Amino acid sequence: MEKTIQLDQRELQTAQAIDQELMRAWAQIGVLSEQFKQAEKTRERVIEKQRDFLQQAVAARGITSYTNAQPGPNGTVVITLPDEMPAMVEASKPNGIAVPAEAN
Repeated sequence: MEKTIQLDQRELQTAQAIDQELMRAWAQIGVLSEQFKQAEKTRERVIEKQRDFLQQAVAARGITSYTNAQPGPNGTVVITLPDEMPAMVEASKPNGIAVPAEAN
């Protein structure tokens, strides 16, 4: 069961003030939501710009094979190079198993 009550003038003014405050809060949330979306787009754009810059900086130093590059301290770039496999050569053994070049 529901019952409706009538607010007096003072209560009505208070209720309206609360409604207005709530509307302002929702409007502020809407503005902040849009600002957040814009900030995310800006962040993604800057990350891509940084990635392109790092690729160019690494390529300018003749490094063509790497797995990761990221900004380091004091104007450096930290580059992760792939693990190199030792050169494989055919051994002069009867079974023909390939062994690392260092073993010959």
